[in-house]
Amino acid sequence: MKPIALLDPDHIVVPLPGPTLQAALDALIERLDQSGSLRDRASLEEGISASPNRATVVVSHDVVLPHFRTDAVTGLVVALGVAPEPLAIGEHRVRIVALVLAPTESATAYLRAVSALARVFRQETVVERLLSAGSAADVMAMSELAALSVQPHLVVGDVMTREISPVSPDMSVRDIVARLARTGLRALPVTGPKGEVLGIVGEGDVLDSMLQARPRTRDPETGGLLPPLSVRDVMTRSVMCIAENTDLEEAARLMVSKDLDMFPVVTEGRLSGVISRSDILNQLYGR
Repeated sequence: MKPIALLDPDHIVVPLPGPTLQAALDALIERLDQSGSLRDRASLEEGISASPNRATVVVSHDVVLPHFRTDAVTGLVVALGVAPEPLAIGEHRVRIVALVLAPTESATAYLRAVSALARVFRQETVVERLLSAGSAADVMAMSELAALSVQPHLVVGDVMTREISPVSPDMSVRDIVARLARTGLRALPVTGPKGEVLGIVGEGDVLDSMLQARPRTRDPETGGLLPPLSVRDVMTRSVMCIAENTDLEEAARLMVSKDLDMFPVVTEGRLSGVISRSDILNQLYGR
């Protein structure tokens, strides 16, 4: 799917009126309305004024990112302005305002847009050049800004971890503990000889097995030590797998609702990778 370019020269206001953030927002909304990017300007303005805690990210002492999800737009829209004098925002005084708007259902593109803009505006050289810009053409001449784009729709296959070594049900629990520590994952899928997912083994499974085994570490009949546990003895056999084409937002919702840290990802019945909460957070927030 084609990436969405974040900046349009028709959405850039230089110089940006002040002296308040509200005055700057009014100018940016006016520009978006003039360019035909708003389908309901009145509802947008009403939503902004009715919000007691306006969603803003103060990136630095010079940059602020107000961002809203609203049905006043049909797609992701960014308006950027540079004020000649600092705008008062509480204790902050900023000159660069980047307004991000997205439809209410476009969470992925919305979050990625805010993240991408925040990252580029943390570069001091970018901010310095932007503050000296005298027109929209000057802004678009900056390669760091002109090239900004985000993927509108992400699926599990876009962000999942593919380099996962198979875990056999015959592996020892000791080996699994070492592998979890080495990979940094909290759980690993267990596979059969054809790559099919048999279950999952994680830190919780290992701890449960240790606690259950503590009172019976010796065989009651012979007095000898019990044999070491294998993965098949401790793994969780009921496991939910997802496909690579699963929407990333849906995967995140499933993780939260089922209180899981990771899903095995399967393609044609075989393990093709895993996706963890960290994979999703790193992708959405650009960590």
